[in-house]
Amino acid sequence: MSFLRSTPGGLALTGWRAVAAVSLGFCLGPALAGAVGWTVLRQIGPDTFGEDFVRLGAGFVFATLSPLVTLPFWSTLAVAAALLMRRGWYGAGVAAILGALLGGLTGAILHEPVLMALGAVMATFHRFALALWRPMAF
Repeated sequence: MSFLRSTPGGLALTGWRAVAAVSLGFCLGPALAGAVGWTVLRQIGPDTFGEDFVRLGAGFVFATLSPLVTLPFWSTLAVAAALLMRRGWYGAGVAAILGALLGGLTGAILHEPVLMALGAVMATFHRFALALWRPMAF
């Protein structure tokens, strides 16, 4: 596993469906966890949590709605990762730089500069998840 390079033709070994599945999993994972948390919170009721019920509920609803914000990031990352994997240039460093660029763009639109660092971390996790699922492509 290289910092800059991956196996040339790695997309042929991995397949675009695997790239899309990993991206979709990272996009929809928080929504699923938020929906389950919100359902459990509603079943338990506000009497158990007191004042924290509203804060917990807001966090779960935010997680449930997070794909509305993160879908452009994950879909763009999936396309860029597939193109870079085809050329053999989807190493961990390239994934971090790509994530920082996409996160910085999203952060510029939303006026949140911390999204640049978050994008780098998320893209690196995306790359490592692909490497764990299809190690022969990396």
